[in-house]
Amino acid sequence: MVVDIEGDVTAPVQHHLDDLTSRATLVFFALTIVSILWLTQIDELLHRVLSILNPCDDDCLNLYDPAEWSAVRWLASVLLGLLTVMPLIVQQTWSFSKPGLYPHERTWLLSWLLIGCTVTLGIAAFTVGYFFPLAFEQGHLHQSSMGLSSQYDAVLMLKMAVAVVWTQVVVAIAIFAMILAGKLGLLNQSNADWWRFRIYGTVVLLLLASMPEYSSIALLASIVCITVIESVARRWLSASISEPLSLPENC
Repeated sequence: MVVDIEGDVTAPVQHHLDDLTSRATLVFFALTIVSILWLTQIDELLHRVLSILNPCDDDCLNLYDPAEWSAVRWLASVLLGLLTVMPLIVQQTWSFSKPGLYPHERTWLLSWLLIGCTVTLGIAAFTVGYFFPLAFEQGHLHQSSMGLSSQYDAVLMLKMAVAVVWTQVVVAIAIFAMILAGKLGLLNQSNADWWRFRIYGTVVLLLLASMPEYSSIALLASIVCITVIESVARRWLSASISEPLSLPENC
């Protein structure tokens, strides 16, 4: 049974699909343009990142594979482009979802979009600005205590940082999708496996595709990511089915 309320507007499914397609096209177009703009400045930015990640007092970073450097430049540009267009993604998601939500659901969605975007950007900045420099410094101190010479691969250090940030972004999007589905009543114990198959499958494919030369590490990262997503979404994955809305027979 469908109950319409004042202000509802009936629109065919194709209208929503066309709207979604146009918004997705806008986001991908903006992502392409912003990524190209980042590419023009990426060398200087990567140099600054390497200066932050460098655990040595002297020059101990080396470039062993120039071809890999080009790949890192492109990957870093795309990742920075994605982080840059996050406000646009939030705005387009909000605009697309707003007509089909109740006022309290609109408030909840907007709050989660803003919080999710802010937290994701904050975690990415913390990872590159604090976690990796500390980890590399500890590794360098341990290596120096063993009397080994310090010669590090600059490309590998950058690839590790980019891979971890990319993984964090993928997990953040997956968690938001699970929470959004749960809050809107689309996720419960009856269709939990359906959501698991699609969300977890997408996460695994993205990580394996983005790190093909480190498939074993990508697989381990996938297991950790799935565990995190499962833990966060456990409340909705085990939720009971909502009772259907019904009206008295004499109405």
